[in-house]
Amino acid sequence: MKPPYFLLLAVLAALTGLLLTLRHDSLPVEQYSRANESNSIVEDFSMLDYSKCEDLIELECIDEVVPQIDEFADRPLEELNQAGLYYSGNGFDSESREKRLSWIAAQQYPDGGWVACLPAAERNLTPRLGRNGATGLALLCLLETGYTHQEKSQYQKQISAGLHYLIEHIDDQNSDSTKEIYSFEDAEGHMVSHAIATLALCEAYGLTKDKALLPYVQGALNSIVNCQHENGGWGVDRTSAPDLVTTGWIVMCFERGVLSYLKVEPSAIKAAKAFAERAKPTPENRLRPLELAMWGKATILFGATRETPGMAECIRELDALGCSQSDCAYNYIAYSVMRRWDDDTRRRWRDALLKLDENVRNSSGAFQETWPPYEPAGKHDFWNSRLERTCLMYLARHLELRDKWYHYLRDRPDPPLDDSFPL
Repeated sequence: MKPPYFLLLAVLAALTGLLLTLRHDSLPVEQYSRANESNSIVEDFSMLDYSKCEDLIELECIDEVVPQIDEFADRPLEELNQAGLYYSGNGFDSESREKRLSWIAAQQYPDGGWVACLPAAERNLTPRLGRNGATGLALLCLLETGYTHQEKSQYQKQISAGLHYLIEHIDDQNSDSTKEIYSFEDAEGHMVSHAIATLALCEAYGLTKDKALLPYVQGALNSIVNCQHENGGWGVDRTSAPDLVTTGWIVMCFERGVLSYLKVEPSAIKAAKAFAERAKPTPENRLRPLELAMWGKATILFGATRETPGMAECIRELDALGCSQSDCAYNYIAYSVMRRWDDDTRRRWRDALLKLDENVRNSSGAFQETWPPYEPAGKHDFWNSRLERTCLMYLARHLELRDKWYHYLRDRPDPPLDDSFPL
């Protein structure tokens, strides 16, 4: 007796389903294993082992970039505008942003750090930053875009290696682990390198709350307080007279420390605020462009209003100076000041910065997403290397993409603030 046709059909369907299930299960397991091998999450920095950097050889740039845009960048412009987080028409599209970020990441050395001046093409330049500062600046670009060492991405390994480099290159001369004081000063960048490395550690800790980072980032802030001058400022190094540029970077560290729930000595903040008040621009006290921008930046972080003495004068002078063709550190800091004044000023500076950036991109040949080195005749200029200038302009353009700290404070309660930082 022949079996009914519906039984044969049922058997065939079951066999087909079994084959499909086996095929479906086999591929994802293999792909997932490969992904885990290339993107392992690092939780203990002591487990990492990177080879020592031998000769300083420039790494090749990434020619083809596969954009991997984060969730925030994919949000509709209308939604971002309603939240006050984005101005349409800023021109910094996701593809351009990823190409520039990929170039920055590709300059990392085998030991995990970055070098301010790429020796193959910029051998005669004098960089502003030492290796710790250059590493911190590159890490800031990656971290402020929302990437971390604990989340799978194309930059996870670079960020992890960069953080490990900083921790492995603590300045032993000015550090004391028994008092939780860790310095990232280096021979070239001194206190500015320490400040920028501290900013990167604050950002990484604020994004992840990784306990492995906590002693180092807190120790870096403690080191800043430990070497503060009596008048409330900081100099190029521990023996130099305080200046506005170095002090401005330090105040930015304090701000991010507060936002990351780290301990910042209130008396140190108040002393720095008093230093900035005494250094305000006046007709008798004419400040250089970067000093002027840094004064405005620090004063805003201390809660400046339109009536704050010196603030209107600072805005007028910065507006008269406009964007710089050469000083990218000035562009970054000045724009972060001017965009807070009013909408008209913000738009004018945004458009000027966009035009300046596009002119450089259109004229830089093989390095379309980088800013070329700057070496004026007869002297060396600070922040003049390709890496320094590209990172600073990336950070300046990134200010328009999202408000500071929004990417990790949006789902958390407001940080504890005092009168020194009414952000």
